[in-house]
Amino acid sequence: MTIENGRAEAVVRDFVDVYVALRDEVLAWCTRQIAPVDTLKDFLRLVWAGTAPASAVGENAEYSVHGRIGCQLRSPAGAEVDIDLKDDRETFDLWRLRRYERSLGSTPEFSDEVLRAACERLVARRELDAVRPGWYALPGSESADPADA
Repeated sequence: MTIENGRAEAVVRDFVDVYVALRDEVLAWCTRQIAPVDTLKDFLRLVWAGTAPASAVGENAEYSVHGRIGCQLRSPAGAEVDIDLKDDRETFDLWRLRRYERSLGSTPEFSDEVLRAACERLVARRELDAVRPGWYALPGSESADPADA
């Protein structure tokens, strides 16, 4: 593996780590402030029902649910991750990875081909799942289908 490939994998892993930390912070905030939730699916059902606000700023995370499939999360330092709910999974694509890089104040340094190859290597190692061409998810991640709400 080249140094560039290793750095590209690190960007993807960082994105996932930041996402998981921010998601867990939002779930904990919701449990403290509104109602107990264990999954993003539970949380989004509260938003869709009007029980939880579509956006809020907490001590350690900010969130904004957009449309029926998107959720943007932001750290106090400005790191931003955006997840779409597709195929009943918390998913992301290359555009979201680039947006994450920009939120950190850096210009995306990898081509789509390099980022896609990094994601595919992580899929091969079972660190990610490929849910459709160009879309990736955490292994076993669960999300919500708006029709279930």
